[in-house]
Amino acid sequence: MAKPIERTIAIVIPYTKDGKILLQERKSISKWGEEWSFWGGGVEKRETKEAAAKREIREELEFEIKESEYLGKCKRVLKRIKTPYDDWELTYEIFATKVKEDLSQFKVHEGDNMEFVTMQEARRLVMAPQIDNETLDLVEKFLRERKIILN
Repeated sequence: MAKPIERTIAIVIPYTKDGKILLQERKSISKWGEEWSFWGGGVEKRETKEAAAKREIREELEFEIKESEYLGKCKRVLKRIKTPYDDWELTYEIFATKVKEDLSQFKVHEGDNMEFVTMQEARRLVMAPQIDNETLDLVEKFLRERKIILN
């Protein structure tokens, strides 16, 4: 068995004052069978996870992050659906940034669309197995600790 390809991904979760999160619809660019996922991408050599998060959001949404909080990391091995012989060991470095619930502040440059969703709605979407669910757990914990979502 070949060693998995290792990749660190900086993920940014824009969230609103009432706890909705902005997700990316990505059916046309799915890598792991997901239809929805988070915004972000690979951390390049000699780039910090913080710099990668800001760069990725700028590239994907034309949005400048003013402040963000680091939530932690999730790590899983996933199998790409387009090249099933490749196992990828992904490490998500996860950040959250507060935004207004106004889609006009963003311009989508990657994926098919975007939508603000509640945590309950997010958990019903088709996302990457395991790693996106763990990421949602971290985000939900963060939002509950700050009393942004209460139930």
